Parts: sequence; C-alpha cells; structure tokens
Amino acid sequence: MSNLQDLRRRAADCARRLDELQPRGPGEPGAPDPATGERWDRFNVLGHVGEMLPFWTGEMRRLLEGASEVGRDEDGYVRREAAIASAAEADEAELLHAARSGTAGLVALLDDLSESDLNRVALRRGREGVRESTLGDQLEQTLVGHLEEHVAQLEGSSSPTA
Repeated sequence: MSNLQDLRRRAADCARRLDELQPRGPGEPGAPDPATGERWDRFNVLGHVGEMLPFWTGEMRRLLEGASEVGRDEDGYVRREAAIASAAEADEAELLHAARSGTAGLVALLDDLSESDLNRVALRRGREGVRESTLGDQLEQTLVGHLEEHVAQLEGSSSPTA
C-alpha cells in the first residue's frame, strides 16, 4: 500500500468513526496538554476539529497551487482559539456536522492528490518557528494523524487534551 493510499484509508476510517459518534454532551475537561496547558472537553475538541480541518486542508491546497509557505500567523491562532472557546456555547449537532464536513474536505483533498504530490516541499510556519516540510509530512502530522488522535478522544478512548 502506498503512503497516499494509507492516508486515504485512515481518513476514510476517521470519517466513518465520526459518523458513528452520538451526541453526549461536553463531558469533563481532560488533563492539561503538556505543550500548551490547555484543558479541553468534548465540545472543545469538536470545535478544534471543525476549525483545523478546513484551515489545514486549505493550506495544503494552497501548497498544491504553488504557495511556498503554509501555516498559521497570529490571526490564525486567534481564530483557532476562538473556535475552541466558542464551542462551549455551540450546539453539539452543529459541532459534529462541522467535524464531519471538515473530514469530508480532507478525504476530497486526498482523492485529488497523486503520490508525487506528497514530495512537494514548503515552509511551515507556526508558533515554534518556520521549518521545511513535505506535503506528505504535513498530511501525516497536521491532518490525518492529528485527526486520528482527536477522533480517539471523542470516542472516549483517551481524555481530551489539546
């Protein structure tokens, strides 16, 4: 199985698992994230997933269109944090819908890629600075792998953290 086929399979599995989730309220916040200190409940996780998937899918599409740098600037971090915080007041069905829609967007992105696209290189900016990364690494770390972690949290197999 190619790397792209594996990413597609894993994203489709996340989509299936999200479709199976039932509303059950926000729950209790998990332990603080070691890197950020954030403590998230289920709604915070859903708010994050609903924001991060369209954001990063869009960034990956920009890379495919020729962008040499992707990532969040300070305004991007403000939007990220606002999505997480506002989730506490949101309707759970809407949060689930946004997470599912974002996952569908990720699946569509992966369907549009070729194996050679995974080798495209760009600079990735973030709070930790700027570093060079391939599209394949970005998909693994920032989208598919990250989504898998949050889906597991939402299923209750681990406590929600950032």
